[in-house]
This record gives sequence, C-alpha cells and structure tokens, in this order.
Amino acid sequence: MGWIIGFLKKLFPRFFAQLSRFLIGFISPIIGPLLEYIAKFFSKLGMIVLVIGAIGAAITAFTVALNAIGSGIAAQAPNDLIVIGRMFIPSNFSIAISTLLLARLKSLIFMWVIRITEKFENA
Repeated sequence: MGWIIGFLKKLFPRFFAQLSRFLIGFISPIIGPLLEYIAKFFSKLGMIVLVIGAIGAAITAFTVALNAIGSGIAAQAPNDLIVIGRMFIPSNFSIAISTLLLARLKSLIFMWVIRITEKFENA
C-alpha cells in the first residue's frame, strides 16, 4: 500500500507539470491573434456606433433649431396670419417632413458606412 501512495505522490506533480507545459505551449500561440481579432472587432464596432450617434445628435440639434426658429416666428407673427398660413399647409405635412428626414438619414448612414468600410479595407 505504501508503494501505491508513493507512486501517486510522484505521478500527479509530474503529470500536471507536463500538462501545464503542454497547455501553455498549445494555447499561447492562439491567444495573441484571438485577442487581436477581438480588439479590432470592437474597435470597428465602436467607431460605427460613434458615427451613428453623431448623425443622430446632428439630426436632433437640427430639429431643435428648426423648432426654435418656427416657434420664434410664430410668436412674432399676428395670429390671423398664422391661421391663414395654416390653411395652405396640408394635413400630412409632418408625415412628409418625417419621410424626407428619414430618407436623408438613410442616405447619410449609407454614405458613412461606405466611407468606414473603405477606410478599414485600406488599413
């Protein structure tokens, strides 16, 4: 029984020492390229998210500025002129403006995606 315990006391440290050397030698060449790929992916994803956020912020600022200008003009103009002017604006005017802004946003996003992909292809 003593020889079995002695054998196991020598076997396990030697086995796990060899196993750890094997695992370090096997995994270490894989870790570098894998971490580099993950870093590049999240870098590209972060840039795309920043571009989309910047476009959204620009559209929001443009909308707020137009709203402020419109309310400033409406506050200065007499009510009769505003009522008469509203008669010439169609009822679906907000839908038409929203559609135009959405089309412009789509074209801006498409343009930025093309520029970003060209930039990454050249890099």
